[in-house]
Amino acid sequence: MRRERHQQFQATYGFASDTLQSLEFFDEDWKAIDANHPAHPGAHIIAKAADLGPTDPEVPAGQAFPHGPFAESILRIDLRVRNKIALQTQMGLAPEVDRPLLGVVSRLSDQKGLDLLLQALPGIVARGGQLALLGSGDPVLEGGFTAAATSRPDSISCVLGYDEKLAHLIQAGADFIVVPSRFEPCGLTQLCALRYGAPPIVARVGGLADTVIDANEAATAAGVATGLQFYPPAVDSLTYALNRALDIARDPAVLRRLRLNGMRSDVSWRGPAKRYAVLYREIIRPAE
Repeated sequence: MRRERHQQFQATYGFASDTLQSLEFFDEDWKAIDANHPAHPGAHIIAKAADLGPTDPEVPAGQAFPHGPFAESILRIDLRVRNKIALQTQMGLAPEVDRPLLGVVSRLSDQKGLDLLLQALPGIVARGGQLALLGSGDPVLEGGFTAAATSRPDSISCVLGYDEKLAHLIQAGADFIVVPSRFEPCGLTQLCALRYGAPPIVARVGGLADTVIDANEAATAAGVATGLQFYPPAVDSLTYALNRALDIARDPAVLRRLRLNGMRSDVSWRGPAKRYAVLYREIIRPAE
């Protein structure tokens, strides 16, 4: 994917291929460049973008939605409940449209904060919430979520592994997507969630903080909120955010506004591509 991006920039902006190939970034380095970490004050932070291509939910009228029964276009947002029922049915959850449904599509690891969600889960289920989870990783977390699903099959369902079609159905059907990462350079999950009308619940770290506008009182009144943030990445603060989400889920007008705001967000490569072009020009500019 990185090489394809380099080739695209070269074709658009005329940079030499050897220059582009020398500008590599390594995932481990980003832990120190997190927005809440001051280790690299001169670092250039450029957000990722969601290049959904044929899986973009904003499909033309009359065209079949590739990963869910119904398209997620803004004009058809009220049909989204049918995707929710389809997801509940496929995951073996109680098909009750009034129950808030949380979705997770993630690697199961402490870095992704899924241990926090596992600890917060009993309280959410006690309030009538449901969880649809897709992912794999730490055997301890896999076992924990599997045990939780076994104990409450009407409320919790987890599929261990990778399933692209199911991942998009979770984005298309869940009321909220939970991304409780302890650190995150940017992340794509929350960007996809915005496009699919599933407000993200994110830890206020790195690119998650940069791409999701918290539904606090001021942002909600101004009509710009797109999701929920919490900090620090801890069980108590995540639980508080999840409870906020359950409250919003029971207020159709507020939830609809969050969905529409997210779907109107520009998560394309247009902005990041321009910022990369400026950065590349600065790097290759001859010293004066």
